[in-house]
Amino acid sequence: RRAGFDGSFGCDSEFRRITLKTCGRSWLWRLSHDCTVHIFRFASWWCDWPTVEVTTVVMTIATSLLFLAQTPSYIYQKELDAWRLSDSANPPKPGMVLFIGSSTFTNWKALDKAFPGKPVLNRAYGGSGLGNLIRDYKIFTAYRPKQIVVYCGENDLAGGKTPAHEVATNFKKFFGLVRRELPNTDILYCAMKPSPARWHLRSKYIYGNQLIQEFLATQPRTDYVSCWDAMLGAVGRPDSSIFGSDMLHMNAKGYSIWTHLLAGKLK
Repeated sequence: RRAGFDGSFGCDSEFRRITLKTCGRSWLWRLSHDCTVHIFRFASWWCDWPTVEVTTVVMTIATSLLFLAQTPSYIYQKELDAWRLSDSANPPKPGMVLFIGSSTFTNWKALDKAFPGKPVLNRAYGGSGLGNLIRDYKIFTAYRPKQIVVYCGENDLAGGKTPAHEVATNFKKFFGLVRRELPNTDILYCAMKPSPARWHLRSKYIYGNQLIQEFLATQPRTDYVSCWDAMLGAVGRPDSSIFGSDMLHMNAKGYSIWTHLLAGKLK
């Protein structure tokens, strides 16, 4: 059907409906819509009305733009931006002890006071997995720390899609990337912890910890700390008194245990 141009075209209303539904009034939605309109106008001027071929090309371009519009931003972009802002205001000095990983470190609010005399920097993000550490490894190596303390892997296993051997493989990949850039930096891995909320995953955590510990035993400038036994109660299950209400994240009592375990391991 011939398309007359009075500022819109035949499929404009449908295109608008779809784009509003899928990606809202984002800048890329406006760009895809405006580009489509202008291309159709040019095609109409050039060949009197858009042919099927021209229409196909235009809609292919529009669909590609829509796909880009729906591509979500990185889940931890806010954290990365906040770190960048903090580093601009107060640049960390090289040679610090860098803590990275998931919420067990993110929630350690008193970390900077836990180890007097040790220059520590917390760059953990809650809910993260080893895939995030692999993606962002250059952000961590840019700090030029003398030691990196890692707590990660627990969320990977809790997600149910990553087996323990793959967690160990991903850790090895992350380790290799860091060691390539920082050959003289010590790397300390904190074993995945037991918790009441994830006690049903204990066999996976134990196996994953074992694989990572065995790997680190073959590598120079590494260390491994297990909190497992120290977090169990009298009956051999996680001590609920050291956890918050969610029975997953530790309270101050739990972190005091970790402080004791790590105090002699930090450089």
